[in-house]
Amino acid sequence: MSFDARLTIVGKHKGYDREDITVDDTVGGVGFDVDKLNTQVPPKRIYITVEDAQCRFCYDGTAPLLDKGHPLNPFNTLYIEGLKNMKNFRAIKTGLNDSKLVCTYEN
Repeated sequence: MSFDARLTIVGKHKGYDREDITVDDTVGGVGFDVDKLNTQVPPKRIYITVEDAQCRFCYDGTAPLLDKGHPLNPFNTLYIEGLKNMKNFRAIKTGLNDSKLVCTYEN
């Protein structure tokens, strides 16, 4: 028996902005656009889908590495809640190909 790990819930929050993030091998990882987080009314959460390739992420202030952090695979989804977690979010690719994160900011 297998289970479909994808989860999508739409309705509780309203999407109002989006960005595509290319996740490469930048030392320290890549994060969200700081200008989108430092607004008068910051997002309540960010909905993320993974395209293209696997990456790893951390949101506790540490930098992800090839073997450190939570793995995200293509077609996985992730919600990040809490402004501090959003500001601390960093991702790095794990293979030869860059990964692409599609992010929707919600309030």
